[in-house]
Amino acid sequence: MSDEEIAEAWLTNCRDAIQLGSDSDEATATFWAYSELDRLCSTDPDRALGIIRLIANEKPEDRVIYNLAAGPLEDLLVRHGVRVIDRIERLAHEDASFLFLVSGVWPERMPPTVQPRVHSLIAKAESDGVASRPESATKH
Repeated sequence: MSDEEIAEAWLTNCRDAIQLGSDSDEATATFWAYSELDRLCSTDPDRALGIIRLIANEKPEDRVIYNLAAGPLEDLLVRHGVRVIDRIERLAHEDASFLFLVSGVWPERMPPTVQPRVHSLIAKAESDGVASRPESATKH
């Protein structure tokens, strides 16, 4: 599967899970993309970050962004934060929509050297008025 196919199917899966329920036939049909991105967050962090960027670049609705932040991006930072934090900081400083995405992660499980850097990005998002951490955001 190409990165673009994974990103497109992940988006479809997330939207279907939000709208129809994660056990719906529609969400089940594309669950493979959710699983594949999760696997890549463990085994190929650079490729995973690329796919996360592809999804974010589609400018999906906020609930999808919340799931992308609290799911794949947060998992990537937990598993490989030391390796990817420089790129994530650069992307967040270059692109307000990526900064918005980063503002939805919860840094508590991340490596100790990564946590303050992520907290700084969240603070920047808040001061720039682009942060959003809804109480209703759900992981699926």
